Amino acid sequence: MRVLYFTRDNTPHDHRFLVSLSKTEHEVYLLRLERQKIMREDRPLPGEIEQISWKGGNGPVSWQDGPKLVWDLKKV
Repeated sequence: MRVLYFTRDNTPHDHRFLVSLSKTEHEVYLLRLERQKIMREDRPLPGEIEQISWKGGNGPVSWQDGPKLVWDLKKV
């Protein structure tokens, strides 16, 4: 089974959950929706987790950004 894990930004809670998911038989993908100015988690992801590259996830996001990001999100 493939799992797509959405997170607003990477936090210690996300990291713990992803570590647990990495120990399963599932293919796990991470989709970061935004990147805040303050880094909350700097530990590297487990090697079994694949982070999805897309147009979003590079900085703070507001509702006004939705229309320009929705097409790329649909492709994911």
